[in-house]
Amino acid sequence: MVLTTVHALFDIVDKKTLQPATDADQRMKVFRHYFLDYNGIEPIPSGEKYIKLDATLPWEVRKEKTWHFTSSKLPDLNILLLDCVSFSSQLRWLPPRYSNRQVLRMSLNDLGENTHIVIFLPKRASTVELMVDKYSMDARHLVYTLPGVYDSVISFPFSIIDGTAMLHIRNNSVFYSLHLAGLGSPLSAYSAVVTPKHCSKTNPGMYEGSVIRLNVPWSHEDAYHFAKYGEVGMLPVKLQTPRQLPASEQQQYEHSEAHLEMYLHPGCQYQLRLVMSPGSSIGQVINL
Repeated sequence: MVLTTVHALFDIVDKKTLQPATDADQRMKVFRHYFLDYNGIEPIPSGEKYIKLDATLPWEVRKEKTWHFTSSKLPDLNILLLDCVSFSSQLRWLPPRYSNRQVLRMSLNDLGENTHIVIFLPKRASTVELMVDKYSMDARHLVYTLPGVYDSVISFPFSIIDGTAMLHIRNNSVFYSLHLAGLGSPLSAYSAVVTPKHCSKTNPGMYEGSVIRLNVPWSHEDAYHFAKYGEVGMLPVKLQTPRQLPASEQQQYEHSEAHLEMYLHPGCQYQLRLVMSPGSSIGQVINL
């Protein structure tokens, strides 16, 4: 937090006057970058949206919907796809942080008039692994309506035993998002259980596996859980702040619902279960 604050304070300094910028919008943009959206990559200076490519570098085009690239080392710079607008600011770190894993999610509609996406692989001596998964939004962005607190009480204990929701995920799927409609009260508490099935890889790396992320857009809450390859992942699904969004702000957030994001390994099939957590619900009542 100290380092983040220091970086933000330095970046609000106007390079010409060497004083904090007088433009409040510019200062807020810097603070939002560091405290809400920081991904470890410095923002491209204003007015420098485009990047230049060396036309002499080797590159190749991949058109498959799902593909995987790995190399023990990269002696030279590689370009696997081509574009001229930087999307590096949209990269996000995945835990554990020291694994150096990053993810980029984007819609092809964001390309505008551009026709290709560039992936730069800089020269390095350590192992590099890249996974690309192109999919339809309707197939991977799902909506599930959770039962209310009253419904959960009258269905006890069956909802606890059977699981509230279940999703089967086939191989080669790297990402899924489940929007949790109806999760608006801190009194409701669940556990998201992601179980790998039929894993095919016999010698996985240290940081291979799955990551579950719970995102609560109206309060900027994020909770993560990392599970190693072949291990079960479990993440508490509960709110610290009730869902309170004025109508003027609802369009700023993706469907204005809390949602689970699952970053998976394509070598496994997975099963997601949302299970009632009565112990956590009691804890939520005490906290309130």
